[in-house]
Formats: sequence, C-alpha cells, structure tokens
Amino acid sequence: MRKIDVLLLTNYRSDDQRSMLRFGNLLVENLPSNGINVHEIHPKDCFRRFALHPKLRKWAGYVDKYLLFPRVLSEHGKSILSRIDVTHVIDHSNAIYLPRLMKAFKATNLITCHDLIAIRTALGEFEKAPPTSSLGRSLQNRILNSLSKAHYYACDSRCTMNDLNRLVKNSRGQSQVIHLGTDPNKSVMTESFPCKSQTFDPLKDQYLLHVGSGAWYKNRESIFEAFKAMRGNGTHSNLHLVLVGPPPQMHETSQELRFWIDENTHCIHSFDKVLEVDLGILYAHARVLLFPSHIEGFGWPPLEAASHGIPVITTKTGAMADILGENALYVDPNDRVELEKAIQKALISPPQPRSSLSIPGNRECVQNYSSLYRKMSHRGND
Repeated sequence: MRKIDVLLLTNYRSDDQRSMLRFGNLLVENLPSNGINVHEIHPKDCFRRFALHPKLRKWAGYVDKYLLFPRVLSEHGKSILSRIDVTHVIDHSNAIYLPRLMKAFKATNLITCHDLIAIRTALGEFEKAPPTSSLGRSLQNRILNSLSKAHYYACDSRCTMNDLNRLVKNSRGQSQVIHLGTDPNKSVMTESFPCKSQTFDPLKDQYLLHVGSGAWYKNRESIFEAFKAMRGNGTHSNLHLVLVGPPPQMHETSQELRFWIDENTHCIHSFDKVLEVDLGILYAHARVLLFPSHIEGFGWPPLEAASHGIPVITTKTGAMADILGENALYVDPNDRVELEKAIQKALISPPQPRSSLSIPGNRECVQNYSSLYRKMSHRGND
C-alpha cells in the first residue's frame, strides 16, 4: 500500500487552545504508524512574543495569523519537495486559510469541525451568550464563508454535523462524523503530583470535578449554585469542588454567590494547565464529573470520566448522549434543582465498570482519519 502525504495545518501555539493542540499532537504522533507521511505547518509566534501589553498581544497575534501566515503558506507550497495528496485543516476556525491553501497545494482538502458555537453566537442564535463584537462578527462571518471552500468535512459529533449542514449547504453529502478519542490509561500517581494543596488531597478527600473553561456555555454558575446548596444542607459538608480550569470568574457569579465562594475557598480548588497524566488521576479519584453545558461540539471530559468508571452528569449535547447512552445522568442545563438531585443520586450510585462502556479510543480516531485520507486521495486521482 502506497504511503500518502498529508499536510496538517495545526493551530497557533500562543492561542493556547489546549484541546486543539492535543488533537493536532494526536494526529502528528500517530498517523505515521498508519502509513501516512505527515507534514505539519502552523502560524508562528513572530510579532506576539514582543508585545508586552495584553491588548497588544491580541493584535500582534492577528498579524502573525492573518497577515504573515498566508504568505508563509504560499511560500511553503513552492518549497515543499514531496507531493501532497491531502491537506487537512484540523480546526474549522482556521477555515480562512482554505483559499490560500488551495492555491498553494493542488490537493484534495479536508477540514475538521469541532463545534460552530462561535459562528452561531455571532449570528445571534444563543440568548445566554454575551454579544459578539463587530470585529468578532466580521471574523466569524469570514470563517463561515470560507468553510464552503472545503472538499470534505469531518465533524466531532452528529450535533456539529447537523449545524454544519444547516449553515454550509454544500457540506451536505460531503461530511461525516469522526469521534475524537480518549486514553484512560494515563493515570499513574507520582510523588510530585501537583493537583493537591494544604486543604485538598485527591487520594483522601471526596470531590466533585468539572473540566473546562469559564465560557458562558460551560454553565459553571449552575455548578457553583448546586455545590453551595449541597454544602449548606449539611449532608455533604466534607465535599470539595475541583475545577480543572480557571477559578470562578466575575461574569459567572452573582454578588451573593461570589461572597459565598470567597468564604469557602478551603473546599473549592482550581488547577489550570493540568497535564494529561495528572488529569487522569483527578478523573480516577473523583466522586462525580459535572458537565452541565448548554452546548458542546464533542465533550471530551464526560467520555474520559466515564472511561475511568466515575458517574457523569451532563446534558444531551455534543457527542455525550450518542456515546454514553444510559451510562450518564442527563439534566436540563437551566434547572439547578435537577442538577442538585442528580448529584445526590450519583453520589450513592455504584461505580461503573470500565468494560461495560464502549468509548472511542485514540487509535480508532487516528485509523478513521487515515481511512478518510486514503478515500480522498483515491478520489482526487480519479
């Protein structure tokens, strides 16, 4: 079987989009063992590293991504020695590079759509979302228009594919679902495990876990309110809340809730930029994973938590319901009382054996992309 050459366009490192960097690394590291020659390219941190002020860093990043990198793409197309069979933009937010990519490389192209939340927010489809700036609307409109240039589309979930087919008409019939993978085996405890403090030890304390950002759609305010209620009724006074992500943000909390959080920092812990191996340890010892998002593209944390055998409370969005089925408790993201009752139920539920779940693995994800590349390459040669 002939090896095929795939150009992966991965993400700008300084944006620190961890899930996208993780996905890119998964492909770069594992595709070669599936008979794929990988060529990676991404915007470099040229101007941004010299900008000291946060606002200047933002605009310097725009220069790196939208002024410098398109020229780099053109030059790369002239200099690369081997033939490129397929170009793969691994994140739909980089769809704006597709026109330049198509000029530089005469190859069939693919784009992975993880979610269309930013585009749909800019279109005003979510009442709870903060308003998008005029610059943001312009950027998202450009991304949406550029998505129509792709030849093939891979989507993380059926929900994302439905959104894509609705917003990008020519994606119908050219799109398919490829679930992202998980690796539940990265959970070996070490003496230098960083996710503990003077008031918290994951091996000794009982805790609820949330993994994610403070974005509006993550719905962390409902988690804080439910946790406050449970601590207040006296039945779970020893319970902790662990956030893998930023600490509670001002926009997520009312003044009253913020005051309560400030008074209870001994039982609310946030750990940012956690390594995968350390995250695996937190999953393995948590009592419950809370993930009551309003919307998701895929939803890695519930699948990873379920693969570790801990109860999962989530919503029917992204790929969660498709994959977990009855192996999770589903709640209405707008009903905080329902969330609290689900937590109570999950805390008394027996652990779920890993073997009873069929969670997509990293190997399966890479194999599915390898198969798609080969199909695209054959059609491109017809």
